[in-house]
Amino acid sequence: MQKFANNLQIIAKRARRIAGLTIAGAAMRSHVSPRSLGYYEAGRILPPPDVVKSMAIAYRNPELAEFYCHECCPLGDQCERRECA
Repeated sequence: MQKFANNLQIIAKRARRIAGLTIAGAAMRSHVSPRSLGYYEAGRILPPPDVVKSMAIAYRNPELAEFYCHECCPLGDQCERRECA
């Protein structure tokens, strides 16, 4: 699970930066506090599925949700990558 959390934090931070969002801006669009988003990006807390979905929408990056679903969601192993997002 730690490897997954590390990969998620890298992917999430990269997606936010590519979207041109600050932590404050991304937190507002993702409906979480800047502190929580900072914790997610630092790998201190694993974000819940609804937050990852909000982040993927805010960052316009469906691959973030795909990665989470495929690696963390029990249904992710049973579906194709593109069907999970």
